[in-house]
Amino acid sequence: MRVFSPPADDMTISLDVKVPMLHEFHSYLYQPDWKYMESKEKDRQVLEDFPTISMEFRNLSKVYQDVISDICHKMGVGMAEFLEKKVDSQREWDKVSQPGHTQHQ
Repeated sequence: MRVFSPPADDMTISLDVKVPMLHEFHSYLYQPDWKYMESKEKDRQVLEDFPTISMEFRNLSKVYQDVISDICHKMGVGMAEFLEKKVDSQREWDKVSQPGHTQHQ
């Protein structure tokens, strides 16, 4: 799930781009040519060379693809929710920053 760090942590990607990207990230696994070239962060290679990640993913058995895609979808939605969340108190911060917060059903 290392592929989520660059888009989620990259402060050079605006929320207007980042949030939809995170919502759709699981679908990019199936797109052989998808890549993102606008990142300025040190881990941008993951996004720039995403066709290689996609190829390896698509070489997996369908059962593994389904599990990975489902996890990526849940993580992407959770990360987007976290990025859009306005935190007004320490209690809210504690809630959204807990491990497993991004694993919605």
